Amino acid sequence: MRLSSEVHKICDISIIFINGHKCSVDQYCTILYTLLHQEILEAIVRKIEIDEDVFHYLQAHAVPLEDSTSSVLRRLLKIDRNSGRRRDVKRRGQAQKASGESRDGLMNKVLLREFGDSFSKVGRYKTLFSDNGNLVYFQNFNKRGAPTLWYRLSGSAWSLLRERKEKSSVCFTNPAESFFYLIPVTDILEALAKASVPIDSVEVIIAAADDRWKWRNLNWNIKEYLHQY
Repeated sequence: MRLSSEVHKICDISIIFINGHKCSVDQYCTILYTLLHQEILEAIVRKIEIDEDVFHYLQAHAVPLEDSTSSVLRRLLKIDRNSGRRRDVKRRGQAQKASGESRDGLMNKVLLREFGDSFSKVGRYKTLFSDNGNLVYFQNFNKRGAPTLWYRLSGSAWSLLRERKEKSSVCFTNPAESFFYLIPVTDILEALAKASVPIDSVEVIIAAADDRWKWRNLNWNIKEYLHQY
C-alpha cells in the first residue's frame, strides 16, 4: 500500500521518514496514530533522519495511541522528562548569582549584619521585620543599571512605622547591584517636613546614575545611609 500525497505531506514535516517506502496497513495506522495523537508542534520540533531498521525498532517498542517517537526514544534512552526543567532552574540561579543578590538574600544579609539574627516577619507583611519593638521595613527595586530607583511608602505598614518612629528604619534596596540605603524613620519624617511633603503616601525617587546619594524629589543627600555588600 502506497501513502497518498496528502499523507506524504504530513510525513515531510514530521520526524518519521518513510518517503519512497511501501508500508503495511498496520504501519500506516501506527504512523497516523503518532501524528494525530501528538501535538503537531511537538512532532516537528526537531527533524532527524533515521535508517529504516531503526524506524522499525522504534515502531516495535511503541505503544499505539499512547507513544510518540520522542516518548519511545525517551524511554529507551532513559531520559528524565524533568531534566531539562532542572537545567533551566540551574541556569536561572547562575544568572541571578551573576547579576547580584536575590531580594530575600539581600534582606536576610542586611538583617543579620546590621541587626543580628533575632528578627522575624510582622504579621501579613512580607518585608516588615521586628525585634523587641524595633522595626525594619524593606522596599525593593531590583534592576541592574537603572538610572533611577523608585519606591513608595504608604499603607498600614508605613503607618505602623510612623507610630514607632523612634525604633523604626526603612531599607531601600537594589538587590541586582547589592546596595541599599538604611534610613531611620525619624530622619525620613524630618526631611519630609522640611520639604513640606505630605507623609501619608510618599514617593521615593533616588538618583542612581551619577550620584547614588540623592533622594531627588526631596533634594536630600542620603550618602551617609548608603551601604554596598
